[in-house]
Amino acid sequence: MSKNNAAGIVGIITTKPRVVMDAPTWAQKVYEAVLEYRRPSGTKDKFFVQFPGQAAGTKKALLNIKKGKEVLIGGEVRTQNMDNPEPHEPRVKICIYAKVIAVNDPPADPQNEVKLCGHICKDPRVATARFGKIAVTSFIVAVNSHHGADYIPCVCWRNVAEAAAKLKIGAYVEITGRMQSREYKKKMPDGKPPYLATTHEVSVTQLGFAEDTDEQETEGSEKTC
Repeated sequence: MSKNNAAGIVGIITTKPRVVMDAPTWAQKVYEAVLEYRRPSGTKDKFFVQFPGQAAGTKKALLNIKKGKEVLIGGEVRTQNMDNPEPHEPRVKICIYAKVIAVNDPPADPQNEVKLCGHICKDPRVATARFGKIAVTSFIVAVNSHHGADYIPCVCWRNVAEAAAKLKIGAYVEITGRMQSREYKKKMPDGKPPYLATTHEVSVTQLGFAEDTDEQETEGSEKTC
């Protein structure tokens, strides 16, 4: 896994894995499925997970990765631009790309952790609560790796949101958090009624940042990468 982008999640495969990139050998084929993670609160998050056959280790192990199985995934967060998406579909797909995937037997303890290092590529969006107190801050972080750059949406809450509100384009950030899915009403053009859409993002629990590329720690932040 990249030192700038790492994800570890335990969840349930809820759809039959399908081939999204064909190849001559089982090890090179890339599959996609939906992974469900249950938070301690009981809320269910659902993500796209992609994995090459070789991530399972053997062909026999790959065949055991199917709907209903609990799996442990080690990989990274990736983004993909979608070609000609429908109005109700996102223009960018966010998924977990597994470098390692294995069926848990017996079941494992819950896990959902993401670590990212990168740079802010848009000024943060800030939402305030009563009396003007910052409640939520969201931003997009550009993370570079061997395959290119991924542009990953992140959301912060409470005191972390207050720190994130100070960020500017180009700021270097170090993030620890978890993947989450969230439904929202998306407005349609021409006065058409909104529809329920799903977004995927990293919910930030720890944030370290600097205004330039020097990796220096700010007050109240923690280094995570």
